[in-house]
Amino acid sequence: MTIKYIDSAVAFIDILGFSDLVLESESNTDVFNRVTTALNGLNDACASVIKRAGAISDCGTFKLSTFSDCVVMSVQRRYSSAMLVYASEVANQLLQTGFLCRGGIAVGAASHSSSNIVGPAFIKAYVAESKYAVYPRILVDASIVDEAINKSIGATKIMFESMLKIADDGTYFLNIYSSPLISVLTGNPSSKGHERRTYEDTALATLKFGENIQREDVLMKYRWARTQFMQSVYCTSEFVEQLKQIHL
Repeated sequence: MTIKYIDSAVAFIDILGFSDLVLESESNTDVFNRVTTALNGLNDACASVIKRAGAISDCGTFKLSTFSDCVVMSVQRRYSSAMLVYASEVANQLLQTGFLCRGGIAVGAASHSSSNIVGPAFIKAYVAESKYAVYPRILVDASIVDEAINKSIGATKIMFESMLKIADDGTYFLNIYSSPLISVLTGNPSSKGHERRTYEDTALATLKFGENIQREDVLMKYRWARTQFMQSVYCTSEFVEQLKQIHL
């Protein structure tokens, strides 16, 4: 096998709390069914991303691999801003299935084949997810933010600005809890009322699963996600009350 590094943008994403679900799934049919739902949702997300990749950039530069609940995607560095869309697509599809995710997007050398991925960019993306993301969010390398926002114009620039948030520590992450973003990714330009109701239903269904979680370290991540939903531009007072009623 020959390994050839290319300058790449790499995303590593996995489903929040999946390991705990798998450990419980052997003796609990409901949990087993939820594991199945999660994997089906991830497969649907990957299929959607592969379709979208063909419309955004040269298909030959985009690669995607999955194992268990993890998905790894890579593109050549010159398409790094497109990775924001691909990663958001995965997160959005999982949200609609009722699952939160966490991840990292990094740049650097990588070799991604049909059988494996190796390289510093992959390691950096994995470390961003496993060590620094903490909450259900996808961290983004600052150089990709610069490429997406400072080197784009017009509607494209506005789209990327809406896709990113900055944390208190100065790190950037994908605004996967944004109602407008969900609308764009689903390709549903329907009325704002319908869009808001769909967004709220998705948020409530996803967070309600947290009511069954006992581990405090996992619960705090659901609470963080609830705060992100509350900060959406479509957050009405009624929606806030519904979110508050979820016992996390």
